[in-house]
Amino acid sequence: MDGFNFKFYGKIDVKGIQKKIADAAFNWDEFSFRQVRHKVHRETKTVPLIFNEGNLLVPKYWENFELFKNEIDEIKLRIEETNHGKGTLHSAVFINLPSRSKIYTHTDAGPVFSICRRIHLPIITNPECLFTVDEETINMKEGEIWEINNDGKKHGVVNNGDTDRIHLLMDWKPLE
Repeated sequence: MDGFNFKFYGKIDVKGIQKKIADAAFNWDEFSFRQVRHKVHRETKTVPLIFNEGNLLVPKYWENFELFKNEIDEIKLRIEETNHGKGTLHSAVFINLPSRSKIYTHTDAGPVFSICRRIHLPIITNPECLFTVDEETINMKEGEIWEINNDGKKHGVVNNGDTDRIHLLMDWKPLE
């Protein structure tokens, strides 16, 4: 992968996703695999759309996937158009980082980080939510699509705002 920390892919309208999340009234505490397995994520809450607890390289589709399928197809098209060509999503999860909480600084490990592109789409956020990779810190705005190069790099997030931050986190594997 390139030597970047953050790569901007453009912006999409997320109002429809925001409405669907509000209407779905998710039980944000139901799925706790990531929080239990990776203590650095203990302050987050997760709703999986595509996620395989046993092997992130083999997509597993969850009940809520169908609700967001059209939006995910639009995002996949944007990723393909940006510079990656055809590919597949190996994971897609909504991550809620409650107000006044954080994802502790850590370094990810495993094959998914060297073969997949990690994509973030802020759905709901605030100016006090800061994402750091190595020594670079940015505030991602709602609807912005970002690739995060966290392969072997220290990274973390702090939400100092008064509102929760919800991102759609995706692992994209380009087809060779």
